[in-house]
Amino acid sequence: MSVLIVEPNEDLQELMALSVGDCPVRIATRGDEALRVILAEPPLVIVVELDLAGLIGERLAIRARSLPDPPLIVLTSADHDRLRRAARYADRVLPKPFEMARLEAAVAQGCSPKAGASA
Repeated sequence: MSVLIVEPNEDLQELMALSVGDCPVRIATRGDEALRVILAEPPLVIVVELDLAGLIGERLAIRARSLPDPPLIVLTSADHDRLRRAARYADRVLPKPFEMARLEAAVAQGCSPKAGASA
């Protein structure tokens, strides 16, 4: 299983991929592409930028939230109202610009074994 990073900016994709530690990474640049990945092989963690082409990030995030498990981390430079809406369906909201250490910590938490899970 992997971390799915949904981000249109290639430079930021690369930085984020480096910051997720040992978790395998899959990258999508468009919302519709990300949805296909999510449905084919649900990731451990989904990191999504709200401003996407194809299927806007907010709709993608809400659809992804319907899956049983993957933690959803939302990244955005959106206004305060949009941040508040994102907080309703996301496990974590990181306003841009954000510190990579915060993303790394959020992803690491999602990649770690669930408490009480059997080995």
